[in-house]
Amino acid sequence: MEQAIEELAGVIREYELDALIVGYPLLASGDKSRMCEEVDEFIEKLKAIYEGPIHKVDESDSSNEAASIIHAHGKRTGRKKSRVDRLAAVVILQRYLDEVAG
Repeated sequence: MEQAIEELAGVIREYELDALIVGYPLLASGDKSRMCEEVDEFIEKLKAIYEGPIHKVDESDSSNEAASIIHAHGKRTGRKKSRVDRLAAVVILQRYLDEVAG
């Protein structure tokens, strides 16, 4: 977690971000999962290096949605999880943008 915070600090300085979007792993019921506690801890550490808004966005099923999008375009997800992870991050960001615009 400390390494991730250090890397994010560099990104925040380099890009002068207006806000951060963090995937929040809620259960299908909408209740918090056990992982939400770790994400909350991560967000608290982020607040030490970033004063702007930090938005939590439900990330449930984003990986499956990303894999479906990849398959719909005739591609394979392959053994590399990174392709799915990158697209899942886009799905989470789109959910945030849809929420703000809605």
